[in-house]
Amino acid sequence: MSEFSESNDTSTETLDSASEGISLSDTLEGAETSNSSSEFLPDGFAIEETDDFTITDTNAPSLELPEVKEAAELRDEAIDRILEDDSTYMPPDSLARMEGRKESVSIVPYNGDGIYGTHHFENGETTIELVRGTPEMMRVTALHEHEHMASYHSEVAEKHHNSTLYTVLVGLRDKEYIVDRDGEYLVCRDFGKNLNEGITQYLTEDKLSVEDLSMARAMGVYPFATEAAASLSEILGRDAVREDFYGGSANIRNAMESLAPGTYSKFAECLDKASESPDVAARREAMQEANKILNKLAERKAAENQHMEA
Repeated sequence: MSEFSESNDTSTETLDSASEGISLSDTLEGAETSNSSSEFLPDGFAIEETDDFTITDTNAPSLELPEVKEAAELRDEAIDRILEDDSTYMPPDSLARMEGRKESVSIVPYNGDGIYGTHHFENGETTIELVRGTPEMMRVTALHEHEHMASYHSEVAEKHHNSTLYTVLVGLRDKEYIVDRDGEYLVCRDFGKNLNEGITQYLTEDKLSVEDLSMARAMGVYPFATEAAASLSEILGRDAVREDFYGGSANIRNAMESLAPGTYSKFAECLDKASESPDVAARREAMQEANKILNKLAERKAAENQHMEA
């Protein structure tokens, strides 16, 4: 759902982790669809990140003018909503990126791969693709992908003789990859994908109309990670989560590391495993571990609040 793409488990099995205290449940991302028309409603899908770095030119002859206009309208609606609610959390460069509306945004046909939108950021340029679907689905997707665009961005490119090493931070996702002189990509590090996606979808759903929120829930976009993000907001406060996502702060990391060193990394890894592991038992165990961390964090926060009130 942002810069890069991962393969998705296509099961829709629901795992219950209510016994762990702070209750988080998950309908696993991805679903098979019986056809690729614009009328389908999959049981659940992921708006994913993609490793396909092909840039779509909105001025390309193959893209009809009505689709260019439709893409621009979806972009403007999403950006206006994000700026209305959360612009105060954004640094100047993010505000300029959003207000400038210079990203390449296009509408593409659904190709059956379970991906309904992509966001890619490289060399300071943003590319967003929205997969053709129902109007409600496309509004949800457009808002989600533009939340990625609104999030904190940092990019460092180190040029070497035969390649370039990129270190890219988008929201809470930290990725390092090499591009060789033939344009081939090698990922060296990819941290925080599902934590970032969960917060992205949590912020997306927080801005949706009742009708579009119903659609988002039916789509099943990163459900476990989204509920984890909602729990973090409840425990640490809505400002803390937004400051991290939009402003590049470290409230979540610092709070978790105060429990024990390495807790933040463990939590992020649990969300990745809970969302992507092909093994059901491993997914369930990861959900339980994530819940335990959230429970400890909630207990610590409650104790701190009591101490402050005393």
